[in-house]
Amino acid sequence: MPPCVALSISGLPKGVTASFVGAIAAPGNGRSMLTLKVASGTGANVGTYSLTVTGTGGGMTQTQKLTLTVTH
Repeated sequence: MPPCVALSISGLPKGVTASFVGAIAAPGNGRSMLTLKVASGTGANVGTYSLTVTGTGGGMTQTQKLTLTVTH
């Protein structure tokens, strides 16, 4: 069985929240699929932000850069 992976996200601007939803293991290839759900409230400032998703598990750490654009 593959090790558990802890996920986190950094770089979210004020007024924006994010959560990981629906991790599903794909048998045979050691990969999982999930959705990153991002929501903004009225306090979110318009702009483009650099986010980093970090996964840690099994003695390894992997990161993925994302760009979030907030518009009104």
